[in-house]
Amino acid sequence: MRYFALASDYDGTLAEEGAVHPDTLRMLERLRDAGRQLLLVTGRLLPDLKAVFPEYEVFGQIVAENGAVLYNTRTKGETVLCETPPEDFAATLVQKGVTPLEVGRVIVSTLDIHKQTVLQTIEELGLELQIIFNKGSAMVLPSGVNKATGLHAALKRMGLSVHNTVGVGDAENDHAFLKVCERAVAVANALPSLKAKADLITIGESGKGVSELIRRLLQDDLASVPARDGRDSLVLGNAEATMPRMPVYGTNLLVSRTSEGEPTPVIAHLMGQLADAGYQFLAFDPRGAYQTFENAVVLGGPKRAPTTDEVLKTLTSTGQNLVVNLLGIPMQKRPAFFEGLVPRLREVCVRTGRPHWIILDEVHHLMPVMQRAIEDGPVRGLTGAILIAMQPDELPSSLLCSLDTIIATGSKQREALQKFCAACNQPCPPFSEDRAEQGEALLWSRKEGGSPMFFRYGPSAAPMPPPSA
Repeated sequence: MRYFALASDYDGTLAEEGAVHPDTLRMLERLRDAGRQLLLVTGRLLPDLKAVFPEYEVFGQIVAENGAVLYNTRTKGETVLCETPPEDFAATLVQKGVTPLEVGRVIVSTLDIHKQTVLQTIEELGLELQIIFNKGSAMVLPSGVNKATGLHAALKRMGLSVHNTVGVGDAENDHAFLKVCERAVAVANALPSLKAKADLITIGESGKGVSELIRRLLQDDLASVPARDGRDSLVLGNAEATMPRMPVYGTNLLVSRTSEGEPTPVIAHLMGQLADAGYQFLAFDPRGAYQTFENAVVLGGPKRAPTTDEVLKTLTSTGQNLVVNLLGIPMQKRPAFFEGLVPRLREVCVRTGRPHWIILDEVHHLMPVMQRAIEDGPVRGLTGAILIAMQPDELPSSLLCSLDTIIATGSKQREALQKFCAACNQPCPPFSEDRAEQGEALLWSRKEGGSPMFFRYGPSAAPMPPPSA
C-alpha cells in the first residue's frame, strides 16, 4: 500500500450544500475499515462543522479554520496551531460595518466584497495577517497559515507523510494542501485553476467524486494515476548533461562502484535529491562515509554502537532522515544487529509507509541476513532500496533479480551491467563505451529496457524541482 491517508476538503468536495450524502459516508467508512487514515481539511469552524456533519468522527483528524486548528476526534483534543489575531481586529471590522463576520479560535472571515476594508484594517493596526479567498469568502489568518500547514501538523501527529497522502478539493483555498500531497485530485465541480494542477479529475461532482476516488484507491492504490508533472521521480545529473528521471516509488537500485570504502558521490547526490523532495531515507553507513550530510540525523559512531530502539524512535518521532553509523558494531556482530532490527523496521513500514528509502552500503558484508530481508521487503514494493557494492557478482543472483535498476560508476560500467543482466538471465543492452573519464554514471532499468542512459553528478548537480500539484 502506497497511500495511507486521504485528506479531503468539506464544502463543495465531500459535501453538497453543507450535507454529506449517506452513500459518500459509507464509502468513507469502507476506506477507514480497509486501514487507511481519513483527514478532513476545512475552512469551517469546529462547532459549525459538528452541527452540519454529526458523523464527523469517521475522520481521525480534522484540520479546521483553514489550517489554524487541529482536532483529534478520538481524544477530543483541540489544538490551536498558531497565534490568534488581537481582539481589536474583529472589533474594528464590526465598527466599520463589515457583516456578516465570523470569528473562530483564530480565523476571521467575511464576504470578499469587504476585502478592501479588511486589508485597510490590517494595515491600520499593523498586523501580520493574510487574506485567503474561497468561493466568495475572505478568510483572515496569520501569515503563512493555510491548509497545507495544518495538514502537515496533523500528519506529523499521526506519524505519516504527505508523500503517502492523497488530497481532494474543489476551491481556491485547497491549492495549498493539494500541492503538498503525493497525488492531488479535483472533483468535477472544482474551479478550473484547481483542475489544471490536479493529477486526477473525477467524473462525479462533490461526494460522488470522492466516492469515485475511494473506489480507485481500494482497487489499485491509484497505480493507474501518474503524477501530472513527474514530480515523484528523482532528477539525476546536472544541467550540463542529459537528466534522466528515476521513479521514487517501487524502485530497488543497485549502485556498483570501483573501490571499497570510498565515499560515493552518486549516493550523496541521491540522498540530496531525496532530502530536497521530502522523502525520508534510512542509510546504514559501515565506514563513516556519510557523517557530514546536512539533512540527516546521525546515530552511532566509532565509540558508540547505535541501538534498535533509538533507530526506530528517531524514524517515527522526528520524521527526519537518518544515517546509522555502524563503526561501533564489530563486523561479526552486524548481522545480529540487523536480525533484531529488520522485523521491527518492517512493522514501522507497514504502519506508516516510512522510511521511503533504505540505503545499505557494502551490503555484501551483511549476507545472508540482509538477503532475506531485502528479498522479503522490508515491505515488498513499499520501501525503495539502494544497495551499494563493488560489483554485482558480490551479491547472490536471487537478490540481484529482486532489484530492477542499476547505476554503475567508475571504470567498469560495462562489466557491472553485464554481470547484473547475467544474474537475471536477460540480454545485456549494448552501449558504446564506459563513460567514467567524462565523470558520468550509467543508469539502466530492467522495467523500462532500452539503452542505458548516462548522467553527470557532483557539486553542480541540479536540485530536485519543488513538488507542485
